[in-house]
Amino acid sequence: MISAFKLLKELTWIDNHFTLILMGPPGAGKTHLAVGLGIHAIEDGRQVAFVSMAELVHILKTREYASKSRTRYKRIIDSELVIIDYVMYMSIDSKEANLFFQFIYERYDHTALSLRRTKGRMNGGAFGRPDAHRRHS
Repeated sequence: MISAFKLLKELTWIDNHFTLILMGPPGAGKTHLAVGLGIHAIEDGRQVAFVSMAELVHILKTREYASKSRTRYKRIIDSELVIIDYVMYMSIDSKEANLFFQFIYERYDHTALSLRRTKGRMNGGAFGRPDAHRRHS
């Protein structure tokens, strides 16, 4: 684990626009690790955005008509590293899932991503299902 952390601290994965997926049980330190790498990247002079999945989906849904969302969206897409916390923590409908995956697709070759998910927290199959909000309320 320590050699993997040293490798991550070199930040070459950001230069190469890789995606880092942090997944594990509650309390394992996933968010702490993501924030630490984000701070290290900022100290290295890089632009970093930290956003929860719920906030990102809201920004994606409202960026066309809300100036605050448009400003936040621009900051996110201009970042070299986007850390998305609480991935799949909430149920989302198919339109929201499409917005999220379109965002990931558009950033794929332009931005390094760090996705953080608590293992066992949501059924991944609920992604994009119209009735997902009813099943997990």
